[in-house]
Amino acid sequence: MDEPTITGTDVLRWTVKARNKSPHALSLIVREIEGVGPGALEDFAVGKVDLGVEALQALTKILHPHAEFDVETGMLRSANKAPVISMPANYPPSIGDPTLLPTYQPPRPYSGFNLPPSPKPKKRPGWLGGWL
Repeated sequence: MDEPTITGTDVLRWTVKARNKSPHALSLIVREIEGVGPGALEDFAVGKVDLGVEALQALTKILHPHAEFDVETGMLRSANKAPVISMPANYPPSIGDPTLLPTYQPPRPYSGFNLPPSPKPKKRPGWLGGWL
């Protein structure tokens, strides 16, 4: 059975619904978005109304400052466009044979726990690219 697809609009809707629990939160959000009133934002949080693309993009900038709303997919994506900087292949520099170091101590016998393997991280709902 397939899981339902969680879109970026769903993530924004849930975030607005969570923010609605603090007093005056919606009025502070509405000040930043043109053409949307507090009632429309409450209706959006409940699922009665869909907001326009411009309103969703503005809402994303307010609620998730490091994300963008992707219009084609309807998902959120990271706003970071910087290329990934990798470490050089020879970093850290090799120290050679550690047994020749003056501070070398042989390892102690292991009597630790047998821990189960860590679970694989799940896909982050409503986002492109998951957690990684």
